[in-house]
Amino acid sequence: MKNSIILFLLVIVSCDSIEQKQNDKSELSDVDTAGSENVNETRLMASELKRLVDTGNPYQYYHWNERMASLLKSQLGNGNQQDQLLTWFQYCNQLLNAGQSGLCISEIENFISNNSLSYEQFLNDQSKPIIELLALAYLRLGEQENCQMNHSKYSCILPIQTPAIHQLTNGSTKAIELYRLLYDRYSDHKFKWLLNLAYMTLGEHPSIVPAKYLIEFPNKKLELGSFNRFDDIAAEIGVSIDGLSGGVCVDDFNNDGLLDIFCTSYGMND
Repeated sequence: MKNSIILFLLVIVSCDSIEQKQNDKSELSDVDTAGSENVNETRLMASELKRLVDTGNPYQYYHWNERMASLLKSQLGNGNQQDQLLTWFQYCNQLLNAGQSGLCISEIENFISNNSLSYEQFLNDQSKPIIELLALAYLRLGEQENCQMNHSKYSCILPIQTPAIHQLTNGSTKAIELYRLLYDRYSDHKFKWLLNLAYMTLGEHPSIVPAKYLIEFPNKKLELGSFNRFDDIAAEIGVSIDGLSGGVCVDDFNNDGLLDIFCTSYGMND
């Protein structure tokens, strides 16, 4: 009886194994077909994106900043004086949004210099957006020169610690000068916040920040002592993305037991 049961079980398992192999073959065929379809769809998407980049209208895509800057540059000098000034300001703004902080700075600094004015003389209610843009461009330049070009696992993480302090200081130094001027004139707390951030990038927060501008951490010692920081190791393991901006999703998308990294970027050509 015992031998009969064993034989019966062997037959059942054998049949199940044959059926499973047939199912596996069927599933594998489906996967091959799906894989082929996925490849074709990926190629279609790549083709569509290329068509968009080659022929698309940048006025329909607010983030196509480099192309918009080129179009606006070609329009400089057209229209009355007010229209020309507006086009020029939009051009400078698109330069900054495209990551071309140095060009944005050069445009604005030349504009102020050509009028033989200091920042203090130039700043009024009408010119305030221009000075704001210049201050932001200097702050961004500091980040590009230090956080991007001299990146470490401490870069761009608040509160900024010693390894991430800027070695090239011109960007943040000029931003401090401009944000102090803006805050003194308009008492807007966004200027005060960015001013403290600029001081922090130079390792001068809080000790060097004048009292009227200082924003203190409520519980700095407690926070630094109790919060475990994450280390930025993307560059070390070859998965860092150099783009204008973007996001990331990490998950085991294909169920192989390994985490997959899905990255996006903001630029049309990224």
